[in-house]
Amino acid sequence: MQQNKPEYVLVWETALALHNTGLQIGRNISVENFERLIILIQYQKELHAEKLASKNKQEKIIVCDRGILDNLAYSGNELFFKILDEYGMDIDNIVHSYDKVIYLKSMAQTDPEIFKKSRNPQKLERAVTLSDSILKGWGKYQEDIIQIEATEKLKDKLKQTRNHIKDATPKSDRQKLKVISDEVINDYINKIFEEEQLPYKICRNVRRTLARK
Repeated sequence: MQQNKPEYVLVWETALALHNTGLQIGRNISVENFERLIILIQYQKELHAEKLASKNKQEKIIVCDRGILDNLAYSGNELFFKILDEYGMDIDNIVHSYDKVIYLKSMAQTDPEIFKKSRNPQKLERAVTLSDSILKGWGKYQEDIIQIEATEKLKDKLKQTRNHIKDATPKSDRQKLKVISDEVINDYINKIFEEEQLPYKICRNVRRTLARK
């Protein structure tokens, strides 16, 4: 009897989506509040994904394009944990909600010369620093991080990633994220809107980001 293939539930990158709403750090939102929005929305999108994955008996794999701990690299320890404390988010619960962490190395790390040819060379140092910080941030809490080398052909890198995703098996200590309701998340987000006095159009775009899985 042929086994049914698992379905995939995708959680798209939150930071990039927020940049596309019209938010601009330093112009209409502070660094702290931008990081707050990323963490709040990423957390809630992962919760939504868990609910969607449990709707029927069909096996589902939740794939997150970036996870909550990625923000350690951008906000730093002090701000990151300050935000978690503000919203009652538990780091151990977050860490143990992921079965597998796959780290895709940047070409800036693997082959700086190729990176400089295809990107702005002045961004090399920043790219290396951020990539290293992301790996270190996850490494503090996850022992078995799968690292995939950067390749000139993106499809080769993605093929390796897909194979690891297909082989994912639930960890014995896996936890579900502790539920923070949509209403509470919306209240937190509305307070940020009010503090920054953001225009209606941007607020609407941010809410649409929260609704997108």
